[in-house]
Amino acid sequence: MKLNILLNNGHVLSYEGTYQELVNLSNDFVDKWGDLIAGQRSAGQHPALTAASKVSEWTEQAAKELLDTLFGDQKRLVMYLIGKDGTATSTEIEADLGLAKQKLAGVLSSITRNAKKATGDAGARLVAWRGTADGKYQYYIVPEAVQYVSTSAIPKDGSPAN
Repeated sequence: MKLNILLNNGHVLSYEGTYQELVNLSNDFVDKWGDLIAGQRSAGQHPALTAASKVSEWTEQAAKELLDTLFGDQKRLVMYLIGKDGTATSTEIEADLGLAKQKLAGVLSSITRNAKKATGDAGARLVAWRGTADGKYQYYIVPEAVQYVSTSAIPKDGSPAN
């Protein structure tokens, strides 16, 4: 793949590499220069720069690879979340899947480890969580992965995945 960046002086900066190399390059650029870009944007400079956000490590291939490695409770939890539009509370997960506290933590840890392997990104996560107003937790498939995981979970013939 090739990435071309048009510079303000009219020159073109070109990078060639694999998809993952270009994703890593883009993320490193945002880590190093994102604050500067955001500051210049707010000061009215560089109007062509509209966003300084990381490139997602999730692809259809990474999602398929991840789903192929999941089994047992890991697969059950991911498929359950997909069936609930990507999100469920800890109460729902415990009631419907019998996964609570340490058991749920172990399943989530395994999913995260497999997500890191599938994407090649040490910071990758498939399932994240947030607190709710009632002091419980809500678990969800991260937005950057949900479309890929949902699509990859449904076989081409439309039948439910195992």
